[in-house]
Amino acid sequence: AAAVAAGGGRIAGLDDGGAPRAGPERAGAAQGPAAYDGGGELPPGSVAHVVLGTFAAGEWSGGVHISRDRAVAAVARIAEPLKVSVERAAEAIIATADATMARALRRVSVERGIDPRGIPLIAFGGGGPLHACGLAERLGMRQVIVPPHAGVLSAVGLALAPERREQLTGCVVHADALGDDALAALLTDSATRLGGDSAQLATRWWLRSRFVGQGYELDIPVQPGDRVTEVTARFAARHDARVGFTLDRPVEFISVRTTRSSAPWPVQFARQPGHGALPHDRDDGRAMERTLRGAAVVRLPDATMRVAPGWTARALDVGGWLLELT
Repeated sequence: AAAVAAGGGRIAGLDDGGAPRAGPERAGAAQGPAAYDGGGELPPGSVAHVVLGTFAAGEWSGGVHISRDRAVAAVARIAEPLKVSVERAAEAIIATADATMARALRRVSVERGIDPRGIPLIAFGGGGPLHACGLAERLGMRQVIVPPHAGVLSAVGLALAPERREQLTGCVVHADALGDDALAALLTDSATRLGGDSAQLATRWWLRSRFVGQGYELDIPVQPGDRVTEVTARFAARHDARVGFTLDRPVEFISVRTTRSSAPWPVQFARQPGHGALPHDRDDGRAMERTLRGAAVVRLPDATMRVAPGWTARALDVGGWLLELT
């Protein structure tokens, strides 16, 4: 798994060749994006959504005022050099952000031998559900999951995460030169260095392994009592599954990673109230539409979700939404 940011706060501009770009500069909290009416004048990606009406102008929660006039003025800085309308420039800003994120997603999927077309995209963060349909289409993905509490999912995960300790011990040794007893001693020593109550916390080990001469490694699960030949066979199988081949070279172990963690807290999500099919509908406890068809924009309690044309969103009984390309 890997996370890719939507970049809603990254300032949009033009590169040296006159093409739209996103960031790396950010609008920051003060004075903030132009549309937030806080004195900022620069257009991050979120301002483009205001121009296109995805974010409704007016008063939002927390006393934030969204100004479409300021958003239009900010995006006009990009539209004028390009000699296009403000709306067209806003579309280009969003497309640029989508392309940047899609490129990052390809690095952690296609370039690692993983076909994303059969995998659902998890959309979280305040802007993740806003860009998810566009990203999924660029990668040939047909499902998007918007989990409960999407906008604060990272904070929820931190609050609910079990206690965890981790130790990384370098070893750099050819597998052929490491006996079974030496492997067991390496794991035991790493666990001793880690500390913590082994009776209360579950201990797990991984050997960071590679073929000699490679510039990257794979983490292979091990445990005391494993033979070295078992570990090398496990590595070869994982390497073949990951990249589609193995090498006729010795295997070497780079380091041993040891973790101790408590059992995770039991988590139960309350189903979020749903929303009607009208754009910018807000969660106010009304009876919900179980299914939405794009184009529609839904203001979740902690995020904004866009259902693109050709997509259907279905509220899940466990909370959150499932978006599917129809």
